[in-house]
Amino acid sequence: MYQAGERLKAITEETNLSRPTIYWILRTEGIVPDRKPRVDSLSMKELLEALRLADQEIGRLTADLERLRQQQQTT
Repeated sequence: MYQAGERLKAITEETNLSRPTIYWILRTEGIVPDRKPRVDSLSMKELLEALRLADQEIGRLTADLERLRQQQQTT
């Protein structure tokens, strides 16, 4: 299923196997699974959610950076 291009999420749902079990099976068969999602295999909803989460992380990192800059200015 994986080699046919099916997404891991679909495989877990169809087989009722956990993701770690599927990774183990793939590795025992000599297949190194790509853990990064392929953009072309994402639905629009999944892509928008990934972008939303990335935007939140950028905001958090920007706030952390600003806080560190302010701390350096006061010391």
